[in-house]
Amino acid sequence: MRASEKDIKQELSKDDELDYLALASDLGPDAIPVLRDLVRDEVPRIAASAAYLAGLIAAPASRQVVGEAVESGDAVVRVAAAATLPALAGRDVAGMAKRLLLDDDVGVRARAVRAAAWFDDEAIAERVRVIAADDPEPALRELAARILTRMPGGTAS
Repeated sequence: MRASEKDIKQELSKDDELDYLALASDLGPDAIPVLRDLVRDEVPRIAASAAYLAGLIAAPASRQVVGEAVESGDAVVRVAAAATLPALAGRDVAGMAKRLLLDDDVGVRARAVRAAAWFDDEAIAERVRVIAADDPEPALRELAARILTRMPGGTAS
């Protein structure tokens, strides 16, 4: 489906629950340039939805859109980037995961910890170990310890 920026933005603006998988399938790779623009939208909900949607579309440029979301000044957009990392796991996104695990925002770190379970990367596992041991947020330390048990070679220290 070829959709304009206006059409996609309207879809992402709907108040009801979006079916991201169906929308990604309908829009396909042709939507990536529009999503790249929308990930910079001034409305965080639109930018976050664009980032997440881009991550679900099987296209090489999806990674770039999510990468822009990782760099966003808005934590909501960075959370969306972290949430879509498992869908991109085969596309050299470990650097994005590492960066999000170091984020100042606890919500971003929490979403990145959940995504970390999908990576077989020692540097990511080590960062999750550090969060499990030292994060200032007790609930996040507990989450990180649980996630470590699901990671290849991961154990809490």
